[in-house]
Amino acid sequence: MENQRLFLWSMLAIIMFFMMQAWQKDYGPKPALQTVQETSAIAGTAPADLNVPGVDTTNSDIPSVQAASTQQQAAVTTKKGQAVTVTTDVYAIELSTQGASLVGLTLPNMPKDKKNPDVPVVLFNQTAEETYVLNSGLRASGVAVEPTHQQLWKSSALTYELGDRDSVQVPFTWTSEEGLDITKTYTFSRSSHVIKVDYQVNNKSAQNITVRPYAQIQRRHAPLERSMFDVDSFSNKGPAWFNSEKYEKITPKSLIKEPIKQEITNGWLAAIEHHFLTAIVPNADEANAFQVTAKGENDYSLTTAAPSVNVAAGTVAMFTQNYFAGPKNQKELAALSPRLDLTTDYGVFSIISKPLFSLLSFVHGIIGNWGWAIILVTLMIKAVFYPLTAKSARSMANMKKLQPRMKLLQERYKDDKQQLSKATMEMYKKEKINPAAGCLPVLIQFPFFLGFYWLLIESVELRQVPWALWIQDLSSKDPLFILPVLYGITMYLQQKVQPMSGGNAEMQKVMKFMPIAMVGLFSFFPAGLVLYWITNSAVTVIQQWYINKQLAKTG
Repeated sequence: MENQRLFLWSMLAIIMFFMMQAWQKDYGPKPALQTVQETSAIAGTAPADLNVPGVDTTNSDIPSVQAASTQQQAAVTTKKGQAVTVTTDVYAIELSTQGASLVGLTLPNMPKDKKNPDVPVVLFNQTAEETYVLNSGLRASGVAVEPTHQQLWKSSALTYELGDRDSVQVPFTWTSEEGLDITKTYTFSRSSHVIKVDYQVNNKSAQNITVRPYAQIQRRHAPLERSMFDVDSFSNKGPAWFNSEKYEKITPKSLIKEPIKQEITNGWLAAIEHHFLTAIVPNADEANAFQVTAKGENDYSLTTAAPSVNVAAGTVAMFTQNYFAGPKNQKELAALSPRLDLTTDYGVFSIISKPLFSLLSFVHGIIGNWGWAIILVTLMIKAVFYPLTAKSARSMANMKKLQPRMKLLQERYKDDKQQLSKATMEMYKKEKINPAAGCLPVLIQFPFFLGFYWLLIESVELRQVPWALWIQDLSSKDPLFILPVLYGITMYLQQKVQPMSGGNAEMQKVMKFMPIAMVGLFSFFPAGLVLYWITNSAVTVIQQWYINKQLAKTG
């Protein structure tokens, strides 16, 4: 097998892979546009949609929504509450006194793109096209009106700021006619995207009351317009979960026919998109009812309900819920809940991308620059595989020596392909040459190429980070196309120093045009990936030059 031939086919395979991917995203089936509902996401949904097992069934100790009394339904607030704003070092938050729900969340330190640095990433919002909110509350028996997210809560202030403190707390209060006093407190901590909610339930009534905390992410977004030039447009955007055993992305279309209704311990629910997510993370070792439903391919809700707890008359009970809303920082996610970092989805290349990211993060922690970290990690990889590269070069040199004998065999058995193959293998065996040895470096480089590709595409840690000079975003293409041209030059030099083991004239002509083809292809790849490949190719040139000198000395 010829190294050049395999290299050509490998490159063609890469081209076909990305062309097929781009075609599927641009011309594949697109989700249908969902009808925009006029009803407010806060005022008109759950708990009517909270069909979690154990919440609205006859086996539940919490009354079902469908069976709610007329008094309960009449008490639902029909107008939106006041906005309560919270500012931290990582968040600009809007809470609503209606339901004490989280209805607006912006990441002011994370620009939506490099072209518009003053436009931040927005997660929670409510517009004509989109609804993205995090509702939470308590189901309660023994009271005429339940403290759900449909009720109007009270706040002692309308603005909160973190300032120079480590955390800021935002309390809301609610009281029933029966004497049930509840304080719902949000806690936002410095440099953290974890949102903590504490409930203090003070039962001042004369009867026992059963309460059950719940949380619900509601999301309705406009259909995505696919484009091969915009990575965000073809990344996965939808629900995902960890059911204590495996991580799974959920197709909303499948939920229309078969919604998820399960009781899960040590799991979580999340609404994910490229680089960002919102997650409900129930308390560890606590069995929660999970429900994931969809009204359309772009309209879905994710709900959890904690176990019911009886609050005796004259006693106080405490409950805690944890949420996450922000970038998919793998270290922060892993610290919050097992496998939550899997939402940074490298797909089938996780086996390569994850170790590469760990190594890259370690090097970055030392030198403080992701671009230089990519270069150093590439040098490490090349050093590890140098013995294999040297062995491959020697094998190719030995095969080159056999070319005259190979031509004689081709002339002798030009009409008998089977005999030619047999004679060729006998010659290789006699000379102790492995014809596949020259292919190994290429075969090893290919999975690393794809591993680096998905690492750069999916890791938010490398999102919009600069390297040097004109490269201000390693996860996007080179705006001046300088790196692709440099790669074409290094590939041309690589062809010059590598020993040719044969091949017909047409194949050699095709190989001469490969650097030009690769420049065109790499022009649309992330700059970090091209930087990796330039370093890889440049080191290959130097290694091959040194190996050629050694082979020349040994004859």
